[in-house]
Amino acid sequence: MIKVEVLDRVFQYDSSEKGAEDIIQSVSDITSQSGLILDCMDIDGNRIYAEYDEYIRENIGSIKDIFVRFVTEDEFIKDIIQTTYSYIQGVLPEIQPIIDSLYTGQKDAGHIDNLGDLMEGIAWIFSVNLEIIAKYPGNKFLSSLLSLNYEENIQRLEEAFNELKAAIMNMDYILIADILNYEISDVFNSISTTVQKPGNMQ
Repeated sequence: MIKVEVLDRVFQYDSSEKGAEDIIQSVSDITSQSGLILDCMDIDGNRIYAEYDEYIRENIGSIKDIFVRFVTEDEFIKDIIQTTYSYIQGVLPEIQPIIDSLYTGQKDAGHIDNLGDLMEGIAWIFSVNLEIIAKYPGNKFLSSLLSLNYEENIQRLEEAFNELKAAIMNMDYILIADILNYEISDVFNSISTTVQKPGNMQ
């Protein structure tokens, strides 16, 4: 049997294909009724943030405990903004060595290896942020950021990402460096400045 804890309620399900479908449907129904947002599932100590359905179906035979974590709309949005800000603060110092390696032609210096991770991070930022902007336009916390050109900066980031992707496909190293230097870094700094304004991190 599998124990599933959802909003202080505990349910028991069979470790079978039907049990997996029952769990998925029950969590979906409770989420819809609660008005909250499903943040993650703690499944036998593993915190799963996406593709819960697939994980449950694939591991139904070994799962023992599932704890479903919900957050409010404000908590959800603030977490995304905070994660975006923290990522940018951490990655900004790593961009310059990549730029220097590209400009000097020292592509074997090791810094280029970080370009793939940077692309993934950029894609996450604009996709997730554009999603919450479209889904929660009336949220007060998000509205304060939107009034400071936050959405425009996220859109600029997506445009720069597409330019960067094309430059990488063409192996145009100077253009890659230019985009990182004059577009990506500039947008990252603009986003950081916006989020840091009084009241926006509270």
